[in-house]
Order: sequence, then structure tokens, then C-alpha cells
Amino acid sequence: MAYRQSPADRLRGLSITLLLHVCAGGALLVGWSFAAAPPPLRAPLTVIDLAAPASPPQPEQETPKDAPEPVEQQDPVPPVPQRIEVPQAAIALAPSLPAARPVDAPQPRPAQAEAAAPKAIEVPPAVTVSSNAPDSWEGRVLARLASRKRYPATARARREQGVAWVRITMDRRGRVLAVALAQVSGSSALDREALALPHRADPLPEPPKERGGETLDLVVPVEFMLPR
Repeated sequence: MAYRQSPADRLRGLSITLLLHVCAGGALLVGWSFAAAPPPLRAPLTVIDLAAPASPPQPEQETPKDAPEPVEQQDPVPPVPQRIEVPQAAIALAPSLPAARPVDAPQPRPAQAEAAAPKAIEVPPAVTVSSNAPDSWEGRVLARLASRKRYPATARARREQGVAWVRITMDRRGRVLAVALAQVSGSSALDREALALPHRADPLPEPPKERGGETLDLVVPVEFMLPR
């Protein structure tokens, strides 16, 4: 009995055969592409030598066979100067000069002292009054001061005593213009009281008409004595 292929078997076999041909063609195509591509060419390498070029050989200096030997130079000897004798008559002595006379220095002119000195201002002398003055204008001034005098407590506690002289400047009405200490008493407390006393007793008795001047200076003693 003969074998008879069905149409399905024929179609299956044809498909397998076609697939095998396609795979074989693809493999040949891939192999041909790899074989056709040539390998990349490498560029030739150039090596540069940086070493310095060798200097050309210098020719050797030939020494002459018959060269003369060097001669040593000697230092020249300086000539010795000859001594020349000069006769004594040819030497002339310089004439002696006369001694210089001293010149008197100019004396400075004396300054005009009289013109430069300031003139003294004439001040009328002050009247000094004693503590034992009689019944007069000066006596009344002392009595006025004595009635206003105070003994400082600090000086009394220390048993300090003394006499202070004060200079009183007053006008024609007896008003006190200035007070100055003419002589200290030895105690600062007593001196302060002596300076304050004329202002406390202001106004003082008016000076008499025979006392000239718009202002008068009067120096009076201020006594501070403690009873024994």
C-alpha cells in the first residue's frame, strides 16, 4: 500500500524548508558584512627626539713645536732722586710782621633809663591813728569800730590775742569803699574779724572839711585782748 501525503503535511514541509532557507540566507548575509568591513588603519607614530644636538667636534689645537718659552717680566726699579744742595745764601727769611694792635670794642650806648622808667604815681599818705587818740575825728572812728567789734569764738577758745592794722578807704560821707590788711595779728581768725569790722561799722563818722580829697585812707589798729 503506497504512502500518500495529505495537503497539510505538504504545507508543513514546505514551510519548514522555506524557513531553513531564510535562516541560511541571513547567516550568509551577516557573515559577509563582517568579512566586508576592513579593519581600521592605524596612523603611523612619529617619535621626536628632544635631546640636544651633538656639538660638532672641536679641532684640537696644535702646539707649535718650536714655540719660544715665556719670559718672566720684572718690575721696573724706580730711579733714586738725586739730592740737590741749595746754598744757604739763596734761602731768604720772610720778614717779621709787626704785632697787630688790639682794637677796642665799641662800648654800647647807655639806654635812656630816665625815658624808659615809668613815672611813680603820687599817692597821698594814709593817716595812722593810735589807739590812744584824743577826742577828734580819728578818735570817733576808733570808738565806732570798738562798738561793733566781735571777738571770734575760735580765737577766744585758743586764747589767741593780737593787734591787726587795717587800711580803710572812705568817701566824704564816711562810707567805706575798701578795706585791706596792713599788718597781720598772728591769728587768721583775728585778721578775718579785723577786715569785716569796718564794713559792719559802715558808715563811719564823716571826715572834717580840713581833710581834703574826695576819698581818704585811714590806717587804724584793731586790738583783741582777753581779760586775765
